[in-house]
Amino acid sequence: MLTTLRLTAFGVVEEAELELGAGLTALTGETGAGKTMIVSGLGHLLGARADAGVVRRGSDKAVVEGRWELPTELADRVTGLGGTVEEGEVVALRQVAATGRSRAVVGGAGVPVSTLGDLLSELATIHGQSGQIRLSTQERQRELLDAKAAPQNCRATSPILRSAAPRQRSSRSSRRRRRPGPARQTCSATASARSRPWRRSRARTRRSPPSSPG
Repeated sequence: MLTTLRLTAFGVVEEAELELGAGLTALTGETGAGKTMIVSGLGHLLGARADAGVVRRGSDKAVVEGRWELPTELADRVTGLGGTVEEGEVVALRQVAATGRSRAVVGGAGVPVSTLGDLLSELATIHGQSGQIRLSTQERQRELLDAKAAPQNCRATSPILRSAAPRQRSSRSSRRRRRPGPARQTCSATASARSRPWRRSRARTRRSPPSSPG
């Protein structure tokens, strides 16, 4: 769960800190107050693409920082990345320089932005007009597909299926080459059937004796 979100020089926000707790939190305010920046800052923690446009004018970098309560499984992943978890909480940070360069930190350890997004997307999801961000990733789509279709079977057999596919295609091609086409069989049978009555009629004409004069 996200407990604290802090923005520094992010968009129109010079500095803001938001304390969150259990239950529903509603952000209200007039147009231009920075509500969109709060959601955008959270999106950057979840791995959204960043550019220099999010840096406040006159600043050299924009920073988004979040404090998260982690379950044991995710805490172990952070530790495995070299980060520090204190009392079940970790601080995640996303920094975007005015040059457009982005940097991600989890528990004091630098990580790729994709790793930051993969880790924190287990804890938060953004619903909006742009669609469900987490479902747009190929990793999450494969995870849902495998969960629905018995992952132990799909993952174990997929290399076998991929290697067997070319052999199956070549086997079908060889069978098609050996098998005569139905159109050719039909034409041959039709031509043969048409030629037989003509031959019989000529044979009967030859056998008939000449008629006697009357």
